[in-house]
Formats: sequence, structure tokens, C-alpha cells
Amino acid sequence: MKKILAIILAAVLVLSFAACKKNDTNNDTTAGDAQTSGQAADVSASDDTASSEEASSEVETEVVTDKEGHTVIETKASQSSDTKTTTKGSTTPSKGLNTNDAAACIKAYQAAIAKTKQFKSGRQNMALKGSITADGSLGALLKIAQKPVANALNKNSKDRTDIPGKPSGMQASHMKSASAVTSGNYTTITFNVKDQTQGAKADNHSGSVGCAVGTLGDVDNAIRELGLSVDYKDGKIELTYTNCKVVVKIDNTTGKIVEGSWAYDVNVYANGIKVSIVSVNNLKGIVAFSYTAKG
Repeated sequence: MKKILAIILAAVLVLSFAACKKNDTNNDTTAGDAQTSGQAADVSASDDTASSEEASSEVETEVVTDKEGHTVIETKASQSSDTKTTTKGSTTPSKGLNTNDAAACIKAYQAAIAKTKQFKSGRQNMALKGSITADGSLGALLKIAQKPVANALNKNSKDRTDIPGKPSGMQASHMKSASAVTSGNYTTITFNVKDQTQGAKADNHSGSVGCAVGTLGDVDNAIRELGLSVDYKDGKIELTYTNCKVVVKIDNTTGKIVEGSWAYDVNVYANGIKVSIVSVNNLKGIVAFSYTAKG
């Protein structure tokens, strides 16, 4: 019985992306300068040091004429880089942004992602949504395996701090709707992303949901990690990502994301495949995925 349950769990995990790559590292971050957490800390520290030194040591001189008509050199402290930026006009696209224009929202989001690089903390969660069903004897076994499947998904939840999806690939046409609302010094951007369906062979960072959050991608990656024999060449594996939503809060002073959430439901369908010696027919299930992070 334990072996059968293990096979059922493995089949569901493969198809529902819970056995996806242990680290879905995204090297995109829009501007092509994604960092590991260590690298991000180093870059941040060096940038802060440089800014501090420049602010304390730089002075500006100007040749002026005094009241008596004499030419003198006037010395004054230079403005900080932040002040200069504000004077010339904000380089933070989200500042003062109130719109339902998807393209403008994406532009502001991409700029914030590029500045954020890495989050300070984050948590990825997966949970079974409803029951998993299948035809034949497997369907009967699944009726008593719901709790173990749910527990397995919970155990595959993990901490992460990376940038999800492929922000540079996001397009206005990917969105059902988008909005940006500024309140005080913060702008909240919300994307309701169009559904996406993928087969067994797919790019995890392409399409509407792939770019916004990231998908399972190539099922073989999950199969290799499980070390199981899965034959789907004459069958069908289909993952449909629905209810995808992205919400981020941006600090308009720093231009960075201070908190965000990325979520969707993945609707699993498998038919005519074999996991080890067990046939899987008309298997259906829904897994809720969410990722929350703070900058």
C-alpha cells in the first residue's frame, strides 16, 4: 500500500509542479543584472559606500561677481545624488502613477524589479485545492490519498527570495487587467494575468503566466528529480494556469519593491500515461501556488 501511495504522490507531484526544480533561479530581472543574495548585498553595500563618499567629499565651485564688482570663486557643497535626481525629475516610473494602462504598469514594475534585484525574505506555498480524481483503480485509491497528497505539497513549500518569472518578457497583451494606484510615498501595482496552458515540454519563463510568475516548464526536469519511470509519449499531460495575480507595493523614494505577492492555480490533467507500472487515466486536480516576499 505504501508503494502504491508513493507512486500516486509522485505522479501528482510531477504533474502539479511541486517536484519542480529545487531552486527556480531566474537570471532575468529585466535589466539583465540579477544577483544572488550575496552579490546583491555586495552591490548594495558598495553603492551605498560610493554614494556616501561622494556626498561627503564633493564640492562645487562657481565664478561669480560680488557686490563690489570683484570676481571671486564661490564654493558650496554639492547636492546628493538623490537630490539631483529629484531636481531633474524622478527616475522612478511608479511615482505618482495612477492608471489602468497595462503598458505603463509593466514599465513601472520592470523598473522596480531592476532596482530590487533580490528580496530580503520570502515564502513559497503550495496547497491542494479540492480533490484529485482519476479513472479506474487509481481513482479509488486517490479517494483515500487526499491527505498524504496535501501533506506532500505542504512539505514542498519553501523559503525563497528570488525575482519570479521573466519580467522583461511581460506584455500588455498578457493581461486581463492592470492598475497602478499611488497613495503617499507608495504605489501599488496589480496585474490580473491571462490564463495559460502548457504541455509536457514547455519553457517555464514564456507566455503570460510564465513571464509574470513562472511555470513548471519541462516536466522531465521534475521526473529526473523523482528518479521514477514515467512514460507519457502516447498520453497527454496538460497544465492550465488560472487566477494568476501579481500585486507589488513600491517605495517611490528608493524605487524598490517593499512587498509583493504572486499567485495562481494550476489545473492538472493527465491521461494515458504510466508512472512505473501504474496507468494514469483522466487524472484531474488543482494546486494553489503562492509566493510572498518583502524587500
